[in-house]
Amino acid sequence: MRCELSIPLTLKEVAQAIGGKLLRDDAVVRSITTDTRELFPGDLYIPIKGIYFDGNDFCELASVKGARVISTKQSMADITVQQTEGILLSLARYYKELLNVRHTVCITGSVGKTTTKDICASILRKKYKTHATKKNYNNEIGVPFTVLSAPRDCEAMVIE
Repeated sequence: MRCELSIPLTLKEVAQAIGGKLLRDDAVVRSITTDTRELFPGDLYIPIKGIYFDGNDFCELASVKGARVISTKQSMADITVQQTEGILLSLARYYKELLNVRHTVCITGSVGKTTTKDICASILRKKYKTHATKKNYNNEIGVPFTVLSAPRDCEAMVIE
């Protein structure tokens, strides 16, 4: 996934937000990606470890493509961390504090989440500038990307 940030962040801010250590010169990042196939120069690459792959294996490629890199491997990182799990959630938590979000609705459950999210967002849009989860991106990657892709003037957020 890839998203543009409505509020650019410095690498120093990112390092502080995720409990990492800045190893290289500070820079401003305006977009974040977890996929080197979607990467543009200047993006912040956050490696995700899955069942069948480890995003840390693509850090060198991300760096060659011009990304700023978070990694557990110091040799190729702009920001080094102990582990990559939870980075997106920590960064999203920090980013949400920068936004002027007055109301947050979180939808959980087994059935009907997307429909409920769509109804809540529709109602809130009548009064507030509302941002909601796209499609059904309702996992530990999709939820942070929902927050990180919120517009600067977002007043309400509906997260599935």
